[in-house]
Amino acid sequence: MLHVALVQEFELGSRDRLLYELARDLSSSLDLDTVLAKVMDRVITLMKAARGFIVLVDPLDGSLSVQMSSGSDPEKARQFLGSRTVIEHVVQSGQAVVTTDASLDDRFKGQSSVIMQNLRSIIAVPLVTKGVVIGAVYVDNPFRAAIFEEKDKEFLQAISDLAAIVIDNARQYERSEFLRQVFEAHVNKQVTDYVLTRSGRTLRFLPGERREVTMLNSDIAGFSTLSQSMDAEELVRFLNDYFQRMIRVVL
Repeated sequence: MLHVALVQEFELGSRDRLLYELARDLSSSLDLDTVLAKVMDRVITLMKAARGFIVLVDPLDGSLSVQMSSGSDPEKARQFLGSRTVIEHVVQSGQAVVTTDASLDDRFKGQSSVIMQNLRSIIAVPLVTKGVVIGAVYVDNPFRAAIFEEKDKEFLQAISDLAAIVIDNARQYERSEFLRQVFEAHVNKQVTDYVLTRSGRTLRFLPGERREVTMLNSDIAGFSTLSQSMDAEELVRFLNDYFQRMIRVVL
């Protein structure tokens, strides 16, 4: 009994250290994939899992794709090789799933992936940020049954909660950089910085409207040189006057 207690205490300490290291690494590293790969490797070792996957929901079409995998064939690193029924249930319901033996679990035993791979122990938990499920973390062991407990689900959910924050931040950063490139191609850098700063991390812009419009394309000879000699207010007045004159000609 003493030996078992010592092992449990060691595992608990190892998990606490992993949570601390994850929080530290995710807050200091810009290489998301490297950090997540390290996390998955440690999770698999501590939980005695055979493989693990981080699966994300495409915000445009709702499809699922593997962001990170560990313990699987490197050539199939971007393929989800676990129970698709389990992962879809977690993503759709936002609820974690634990099964000690999927081949005997009435919820999953008839599924093709469970039968073909003879899946046993499975845990999958949702990745949630701002109340929205953006994916799931999935680990399994096709070779051993009953290796996961309730404490394992809680531990994996804690990992998932940290990862969800960082994945969301990474997406926001990528979107911000994309918008910056688009803006800077057409707008002064100072204006771009101002707009992105004012919009904040959420990047909530006003929704667009579909309208039928008439567009006037006009080239003002020497405008680039002229604009450099004017301050912003003078340039706006000049353009407003010019467009008003041109509109009268067009109409």
